Amino acid sequence: MAFNKIVDRVELPLKQVIRRHVPQQEVHGVLSESLVKIWQALPGYQEKGQFLAFCKKIALRTCYDFWRVHYRRIEIQETDLQEAARTFENWLESRDKESWLEGQRLADLRGILDMALSDMCPEDRMVIQMVYLEERPAAEAAEVMGISWANVKVRLFRARKRLRKRLIEMGVGSL
Repeated sequence: MAFNKIVDRVELPLKQVIRRHVPQQEVHGVLSESLVKIWQALPGYQEKGQFLAFCKKIALRTCYDFWRVHYRRIEIQETDLQEAARTFENWLESRDKESWLEGQRLADLRGILDMALSDMCPEDRMVIQMVYLEERPAAEAAEVMGISWANVKVRLFRARKRLRKRLIEMGVGSL
């Protein structure tokens, strides 16, 4: 009963975090796995910080585990394409042509970035997403990933080099 109250309190914020890190069709599974891990970690919880931050940290590590397991399996499902098409149609109806072109450009850039990131190891992918795409401090990324701040900086440096090289290989141009 008490855990149900915890789930009610943290489910939505965790879902928002997880949605940014895993494919849409995997959100529910990763959320469930995160809640199980939170349940298992409760006896060791120390009230040093906010409980929600504790839960988000576990959820992010679960996302990290997801990418570690699914490292090279990139698959576009027909249902995802249908959902994307519906979303696109709804968005298109609500926008004028100019904002549509800007949105299309951003979607294309995001697609290119996702393709380039898909070749990276899970650790580098997570650190790039957290620091550059979510604009989180390197210290927070280090804490969430369970590595040192210096290791995050080194990973960022190396990941930027790999990303730059991959984008050039894809014909995007020099950055």
